[in-house]
Amino acid sequence: MKRLSLSLLVVIALMGLFLTLSPRPSLANPLAEGDWFRPIFQGPEIVNPYLTPRRFLSNPQSRFGEQLVLWEGRVRLHQRLGEKDYLLLATEAGQVPIYFAKPTRNLEFDRTGFRVAVKGKIDWRQGQFQGLQGQSCILLEPPASYSYPVWQNGRIPSAADFIAWRILFHNPTQKIAEVEEIAQALVDKCQARHLELALTASLIQIESAWDVEAVSRSGAQGLGQLMPRTAAGLGVGDALDPIQNLEGCTTMVANLVERWRQGTNPYASVLASYNAGPTLVRSRGGVPPLYAETNNYIYFIGYLRRDLLRLAQKYAIPGLE
Repeated sequence: MKRLSLSLLVVIALMGLFLTLSPRPSLANPLAEGDWFRPIFQGPEIVNPYLTPRRFLSNPQSRFGEQLVLWEGRVRLHQRLGEKDYLLLATEAGQVPIYFAKPTRNLEFDRTGFRVAVKGKIDWRQGQFQGLQGQSCILLEPPASYSYPVWQNGRIPSAADFIAWRILFHNPTQKIAEVEEIAQALVDKCQARHLELALTASLIQIESAWDVEAVSRSGAQGLGQLMPRTAAGLGVGDALDPIQNLEGCTTMVANLVERWRQGTNPYASVLASYNAGPTLVRSRGGVPPLYAETNNYIYFIGYLRRDLLRLAQKYAIPGLE
C-alpha cells in the first residue's frame, strides 16, 4: 500500500513538472465563438450588431434614426470633398451613401474597391433613409488587384507575410523592409508569450491602423497606443519605436490574459482592460456597462479577429490562432 502511494506521488509530481514546462494553453473562451464580442449592453452610442443592412434596408423605419451600426461592404466610390470623405458602400442588401463630417483614419488614401466595415449613425431625415453619418472605417481587405495571392506572388504563405500585407495596404507609402521587420517581430512576440496572433493583430489594427507614428488626442503613442506612464511601466523607452512598442503591447496583453484567464468572458475582459484600464474592469466585475467606447472597442476587435481567421483559412495561413 505504501509502495503504491509512493508511485502515485511520483506520477503526480511528474505530471506537475510536465504542466509547468509545457506552453500555456490558449485563452479559453466558454462563450460561443460568434457571441463573446457582441455588446451585452444597449444604448444610443453602443453599436447595434443585430441591425444589419439586410434587416434595416428591407424595412427602413424612423425609430432607428441615430442608431449606431457597423456595416460591412465594398467601397464602390470614394470621393474627397474638402476635408470630408464620401463613400458609396455596396452592402449585402444594396448601396448605402456614407458621409464623414471630419477627416477619418484609413481614408487618407483612395479606398475604392476595398472591403470595409464602417461605424456610423443611421441618417433619417425628411421621412426617409439618407445614408450613414460615418464615424470610423475599418479596412478588411483591399481590391482584387492587391489581394493576398497577388502580394504573395508564389511565396509560401506565412503569418508574418500575411501581417506585412495588412500593414502595407493600410500604409502603402511605408518601406517594405520596415513593414516586414514589424510583422516578424509581432509574430515572434506573440509566440514567445503564447498570445493568439489574430486577436493581438486585431487589437493593434483598431488601436493605430498599423501607423507607427500614431498619437491620439489623449497622448497614446505608436502601434499599440501606449500612454506614456503605461509605456514607462512596461519598460518602453520610446513608444514610437515600433519594436519597443510591440514589446510593451504584447507584454501588457499577456499580463491581462493571465489575469482574466478564468473569467466568464476572458477575451472581452482582456480587451476592456486594455481600453479602459484593469482597475475599472476589475471594480465592475467585467466589461463596464456605461462605457460605450469600451463596448464598441471589444466589438470591433472581435469582428476584425473573426474576419482575419476567415481570411487565414481561405488563404491557408498558418499560425494566426
